[in-house]
Amino acid sequence: MDTDWIQQEQKLHNIHQKCLPEPLYYLSIVHLYINKQSHLVDTVKHEIQIKKSISKEEIITLVHKHKRETQVSQFILKDTLLFHIPVEPEDLSKFLQKSFDCNVFLKSFPIIENIDLPNSIFIFHQANTLFFVYYEEDKPSVKKLKSALKTDKTRATKRVRIKVPRHTRKQI
Repeated sequence: MDTDWIQQEQKLHNIHQKCLPEPLYYLSIVHLYINKQSHLVDTVKHEIQIKKSISKEEIITLVHKHKRETQVSQFILKDTLLFHIPVEPEDLSKFLQKSFDCNVFLKSFPIIENIDLPNSIFIFHQANTLFFVYYEEDKPSVKKLKSALKTDKTRATKRVRIKVPRHTRKQI
């Protein structure tokens, strides 16, 4: 039986105590699919179990698993964004002020890089999310390749005939 929610509720109830940053064990993953008209057409959300970071191999596996294609187009990964709130307990009061800049929590990552996830306060664990943004593009047209070997069956073999004169001596 899953009792994690009970522990989570007890932590929230005793929040008057100092909250220390804890490692993330699960991370929410959201795949966003945007069509040619820049409209969001679909989202897929799931969670993965993590340690301190997400390796580039895990990222590539996630991307290939959620890649989509139609007959005329395909969705290609263009952005990888991480929303992560690593606020320290001392800065929690600053975080609650309206003047606090929350844009620092959203970071873009190239796909060929590991993503390190620093510890964060347990309250923000559910908000930490990795976004994969796929954009629709036309499939490249595939031209039919011609064979290097000729397969033209209508051509007949050309035969060259040489007539040898019957008389090989010169007549005078």
